[in-house]
Amino acid sequence: MHIEASVPIGELAVRIPGALDVFERYRLDYCCHGSRSLEEACAQRGVPLATVLQELREAAERSAQEERTTNWDRVSLRELCRHIVAEHHAYLRAELPRLEPYLQKIARVHRERHPELVELCRLFQELSEEIRHHLREEEEGLFPQAVRTETALAIGEAASLQPIAQAIEEREREHERAGALLDSIRRLLDDYTVPEDACPTYRHVLESLERLERDMHRHIHLENNVLHPRLRRLDTLLASGTEELSVPLR
Repeated sequence: MHIEASVPIGELAVRIPGALDVFERYRLDYCCHGSRSLEEACAQRGVPLATVLQELREAAERSAQEERTTNWDRVSLRELCRHIVAEHHAYLRAELPRLEPYLQKIARVHRERHPELVELCRLFQELSEEIRHHLREEEEGLFPQAVRTETALAIGEAASLQPIAQAIEEREREHERAGALLDSIRRLLDDYTVPEDACPTYRHVLESLERLERDMHRHIHLENNVLHPRLRRLDTLLASGTEELSVPLR
């Protein structure tokens, strides 16, 4: 696979299995700002472009030799939405309330030596509220609308995704806010560096927050770089009245 520095980083994340691990390693934003080119993303982070290109080529070569992974750009919208809900929404619904008492505990015990933990609790609460609202809006609005439209088209009925553009913009603004909160948490915790005086609970919280951040990146990537572009393409086709669809209907 020929990989160019001018390609949007979000597109590379879709095309190359294993690219997400490379981007996470160098903290390149492939989800909320996936429209930027790889060159721009590397420049902003101060990461050597040549090194990232080489690692992406190696990831592409490995994926060509290994068992094929699911191409989420080709499955039905129903299957994609179900995957996002089962894999990412379910994780967040379980993890957010599980983590909250641990954060409160370490803030109470360690706040004198680590006053930043008080701010961490505030940021985490704001993030939790943002995410809960976001999941509800998707599961009650955007996802069912996408699946209904796909189903209608599959059986030859009239369909419309209006006003899909506004809904997508709102969800992406929510992604931006969640991404900014995750960045603030990472900075506050010095890239999740474990303090020398950290107790086991403190360590567990840092590990869990970093894991949550990685999952959120993959979650937002699937929506911003896969689901939303597909819905925009489908909306354009419906508006033009053409019967030729660029999304699979099952």
